[in-house]
Amino acid sequence: MQFRGLAHLNPGSEVLLSTDKQLIRVRSAGVSTYLSLLKDEGDPTVTTPPKNIRFKELFSIPSTAQFGGMLCLCRIGPEEGLSNETLRILKAGVGYYCDIPLDLGPEPSEEQPAIVRLLHVLQRTSTEAIALGLLTIDKRTVLSKDENLIAMVDILGFSDIMSKELARSSMDEFETRLVNTLIAPALAIGTTLSFDSFIIDENDEVVVSEQMLPLEVALISDTILLYWRQTTRRSASLKVLCETLAYLFDIARAMGWLMRGAVEVGSFRAIRDKNVYFGTALLKAHRLELAQDWAGCVLGAEVVQRFPEEIAHMKQKGLIVEYPCPIKDQFRGKLSFEPRFALNWAYSQNALGDREKFLRNTLAKAPLEAKMKLKNTQSFLKFLAAHDLESKASLTKRGFRIHTDGSVRAL
Repeated sequence: MQFRGLAHLNPGSEVLLSTDKQLIRVRSAGVSTYLSLLKDEGDPTVTTPPKNIRFKELFSIPSTAQFGGMLCLCRIGPEEGLSNETLRILKAGVGYYCDIPLDLGPEPSEEQPAIVRLLHVLQRTSTEAIALGLLTIDKRTVLSKDENLIAMVDILGFSDIMSKELARSSMDEFETRLVNTLIAPALAIGTTLSFDSFIIDENDEVVVSEQMLPLEVALISDTILLYWRQTTRRSASLKVLCETLAYLFDIARAMGWLMRGAVEVGSFRAIRDKNVYFGTALLKAHRLELAQDWAGCVLGAEVVQRFPEEIAHMKQKGLIVEYPCPIKDQFRGKLSFEPRFALNWAYSQNALGDREKFLRNTLAKAPLEAKMKLKNTQSFLKFLAAHDLESKASLTKRGFRIHTDGSVRAL
């Protein structure tokens, strides 16, 4: 990738693009600076911009951001490996971005890696694209090459569920219920939550680029495994994983299914074409998931230690709550820590039925050995309601339709 610096952007800066895509307007601290996109070299600043030029806001850097960056004009070739769908979404200019890590020498900083955040594609040809990007520092917890953030989720009573489902429906119908009704919507919602808007195409299907949200899923018997295909992408965050999990749990509950899970970090490797998964993250998540005596999900000890800022932000939003996780008797005193950060699986606005009524009805029909697990789940839901933590999130987003000619219209 080749790029040319245009201007330094401080936190709080806003970037606007002229409708003819020839001028950039940067607003910072009440002052506007105009930059020409037609100059190939030299200072791009325009001292006297033409009158009656209309601008559209592209993006802004939050005033609370620790870093600004250098606004760049980037030439993207096939070596960057960006898919046509990614470039198509970036050209729509509706708030999506894609981070490309930079190799700045033999010893790049692992704690503050340099990235180019591609923000808007200006032009596309069959072989390359011209885009606006931000050269900046990716200030977040960095995972090493062999590390990953994973979530292991057990569908409780899955053998009984599958037996009953297959007794009254076909294999194809059960597959649709499991994949298209449960897993696919949760992943799509995770994609939508990561950005400020969603895009649909001319066929009314949500446009998703796997490079922007590379969340992978594997279904192994009664276990759902979620992990990041590329941990270097900024979208591969703990927050996005937890948001996706919250909707996965809520959709399952609306289907009449209960889940239990754990989020862990550690070594992990996936050989998808062989259905092989291994690593310390998998072992820790399995042990922590199995130890819980409820339908819920908690964060592992190393996750809590390594992602304090993200967890603090999620606590403020109500996605993660501090709560004494109920542990099975046989695991008491055997865990290396006491799980206390729980996923708020009732985070979404309640459009999928009455959660409390579902738990009450399930408890009434449950066998004796499952009643304590359900009572513990009921107690957690009552805790959320008492602290005004239920139904905190909203899926209200800006919507856009992208057409085959590249034009975009707001919904």
